[in-house]
Amino acid sequence: MRFDMAHELGHLLLHGPTENVGREADKEANEFASEFLMPQASIVAHRPRIPTLDALIQHKRHWNVSVAALAYRLHKERYISDWNFKSLNIEMGRRGYRSKEPNTSPHEVSHVFEVVLKRLREKAMPISYVANQLSMPVEEVTGMIAGIAKVAILGDGDGNRNGGQGHLRVV
Repeated sequence: MRFDMAHELGHLLLHGPTENVGREADKEANEFASEFLMPQASIVAHRPRIPTLDALIQHKRHWNVSVAALAYRLHKERYISDWNFKSLNIEMGRRGYRSKEPNTSPHEVSHVFEVVLKRLREKAMPISYVANQLSMPVEEVTGMIAGIAKVAILGDGDGNRNGGQGHLRVV
């Protein structure tokens, strides 16, 4: 999840909101995500000396990334040969790690969203109001915040307390 989010951030920073298509753009976004989450100095200091799959599984927790992301980063930094990288990927597939990651970390929770959502709840602003202000469907807003904050927005669902057009924007 962290790598995917960093990848999308890389697209926004490197390519803007509309030019993030194509194989080359994806490669650049992956490289950004790798460096962002696993800086070179940290890789040098904490990488496994013998890059077996089991060693990568143990070391991935240091950066809170998937074993595939760590293997990718080690390969890009030339700590893993092309042959070893290919072998690791084959073994990850054989063990089913493409669909079920071993030794997963708990999902991170946004403390910013928690504060904002708590304040909205205190002001009795229902999720429909937030959706209206963002000019988004209620279901989409609910999906965006589901599982990333510990509080929920409660309200009566009238959806339009200001009586005007929304002015909040997703950034």
